[in-house]
Amino acid sequence: ASTFKYYTMCGLQEGFEPFAVNMNREVTMWFSKRLPTFINVPKDHNHIAVGKRSDRKRIDGTIDSPPCLKVSHKTFGSQNSNADMVFCRLSMPIEFHSAFKHSPIADVNGIHEEDVLKVKHRLEWFYQGPYLSFQYYHSVRVFAGQDPAGVWVGWVTPDYHYYSNNFNLGKNRTVTVTLGDERGRVHESVKRSNCYMVWGGDATSAAHASSRSNVDLEIGCLIDLATGLVTFTINGKEMSSSYQVEPNTKLFPAVFVRPTSANLFQFELGKIKNAMPLSSAIFKSEHKNPIPQCPPRLDVQTISAVLWSRMPNNFLKVDTARVSERHGWVVQCVEPLQMLAVHIPEENRCVDIMELSEQEDLRKFHFHTLKLYCALCALGNTRVAHALCSHLDQSQLLYTIDNQYLSGMLREGCYNVLISIHLETAKEARLMMKDEFIIPVTPETRSIRLFFDASKKHRHPGVGLSTSLKPRFNFAPPCFISTKQEQHLYSPQVPLNTLKEKAISMLTEAVQGGGHHIRDPVGGCVEYQFVPILKLISTLLTMGVLASEDVHQILLLIDPNVFRETREEGNTGATDKEGFAGAVDKAVEAGEEEAAKEAKQPLKGLLEKRLPEPVKRQMCELLHYFCDCELKHRIEAIVSFSDNFVSKLQFNQKFRYNELMLALNMSAAVTAKKTKEFRSPPQEQINMLLTFSTGDDCPCPSDIQEELYDFHNQLQLHCGIPMEEDEDEHHTSIRGRLLMLVNKIKGQAHRAEEPMEKEQAAP
Repeated sequence: ASTFKYYTMCGLQEGFEPFAVNMNREVTMWFSKRLPTFINVPKDHNHIAVGKRSDRKRIDGTIDSPPCLKVSHKTFGSQNSNADMVFCRLSMPIEFHSAFKHSPIADVNGIHEEDVLKVKHRLEWFYQGPYLSFQYYHSVRVFAGQDPAGVWVGWVTPDYHYYSNNFNLGKNRTVTVTLGDERGRVHESVKRSNCYMVWGGDATSAAHASSRSNVDLEIGCLIDLATGLVTFTINGKEMSSSYQVEPNTKLFPAVFVRPTSANLFQFELGKIKNAMPLSSAIFKSEHKNPIPQCPPRLDVQTISAVLWSRMPNNFLKVDTARVSERHGWVVQCVEPLQMLAVHIPEENRCVDIMELSEQEDLRKFHFHTLKLYCALCALGNTRVAHALCSHLDQSQLLYTIDNQYLSGMLREGCYNVLISIHLETAKEARLMMKDEFIIPVTPETRSIRLFFDASKKHRHPGVGLSTSLKPRFNFAPPCFISTKQEQHLYSPQVPLNTLKEKAISMLTEAVQGGGHHIRDPVGGCVEYQFVPILKLISTLLTMGVLASEDVHQILLLIDPNVFRETREEGNTGATDKEGFAGAVDKAVEAGEEEAAKEAKQPLKGLLEKRLPEPVKRQMCELLHYFCDCELKHRIEAIVSFSDNFVSKLQFNQKFRYNELMLALNMSAAVTAKKTKEFRSPPQEQINMLLTFSTGDDCPCPSDIQEELYDFHNQLQLHCGIPMEEDEDEHHTSIRGRLLMLVNKIKGQAHRAEEPMEKEQAAP
């Protein structure tokens, strides 16, 4: 803070805090990029308004009521009016076929002289009906009052980035690509451009209409995906302008307008004879639907001259060297720099995933896409999980969960996808057996105790030895391309050790540097910072991936005051004091009082922080897992004690039986009394051994009884059941317990007699 010039020079003088106060990370920088790009027209646009009207009740879909998108100028004629050019297009393109099956019509009449023999075949194909036609149509209605000389109608490619207030179709850049052979013969010649449009002035001259007419002007756009031919009509009459487009080209319907009226134009998604509506080409689900459609996701876009791009946090490290003066310079990048971009195929561009924090529509779209991925691979659908690995591979998921600058919604979605694709199956298999305990009686099981030492302190939940049998988790290498039908029975594999290390480190950073006073938490808020990582930690704990040391570290992050061991406090107490004292001295010497205050404050655990409700709910699930671990440990300790206790009972019973068989001077009555235990059924023998009757009739020795009583008290203590206050710890024998019980009963009787004596003594 001492080197922060703004803070020392301006902040203290004027009473303002520095701009980046209470921020853990560097401030993100954005730069302006002069690349004109089409974006959806926002509802609060300063000048342009888009109105939608879709009449879906009419089955015929005639020209009288076609679905349309109306574009108007809100501020035309007012003081805030803006007369700049308006560049508009629809938000979804159409794509030509990969290979043209029919040659386009070249001359005005539509038929070459050498193609007369093919006329019959062409007419048969053309009049087979609209269901097999590859011609699509839409129109643009220029309203009366808008000067047609300031209107351009047609198509643009995704690479169109030209913006000028004085648009001229003749200045649009075009390239002619000619393919020929060595002899100079031309085989193919294609004219490439990013703009295929007609001028409204030519349209009015072709229609012999005035430039300022009181009648609307309708310009139709007809496109053939099978031949690549683009033609236009004016008020139903064909125009001479046409274009030939290459295969696989994507085109957007577009209109460029210089406003001269408040009502500019509207896209009319109607249809004509022998042509399908434009919606059939845009939407694959409407491929054979002759009824025009205009769903909500089809919107109008306008061009933005300047965009904001995010400055990368890290840059490539470029190493330059020169071997000698005679040789040139060597420039190389040894360490690669990883980044993740979102590809938008319709617009033929990529966007850095970090920039989605400022683009709400794209962010919501990709968040819902991630939710769809989670739903597809639910309920153990491992086949779809392997297929989704081609969309989100391992490197992408590990990059997103470890990135601190990612948007909160995308951060949560990526964590959920990681769990659903790779970990959900193994987690559900463990959860199905969480209430079943299969415990093998092995030397490891016999060594389990309720308390780890004589101090009767609780062992940390989830830490230590556990021998319960649990389902194994099996993984398979991701395989989304297969030549034969393979059954993907296992989930796609993921490096669990790497995932474990990332999860613990991110939780540690979140607990140490998180809080409501922080202005830049990971994900944008405390909820997005803690909920995804806690969900991942809970999943890894349920799967049994984390070792005892990892679980102990997580418990310390939850509440260090509760889960810190006593021996750690004794050993590290002096060290902590010395560390704190040293930090305070250094801070005071440097003149940083705030740093000294922070050094005095101990680290707060997660339960000591002020958390929102979603984080509390996730913490409840995590603590519920630790409660299950406590229950499992008690059951394993009971099994361990039971095995040892039954072994001692059997050994003692066998010893008494052998002693009885070797006795020679016993009477018949004594023999009958001694052998009653061994002549009884097994259940009665157990009842006689565990009844613990007083006197000489109890066959169970006192030391074994004491052992069972001690374990019972330990189990009560472990379960949190309070002990009786009148019990004396020194009287742990049977005689002592009997005396305490008698004294307890006598004490209750004396306390009951005292009120009666007081009542009799009262007048």
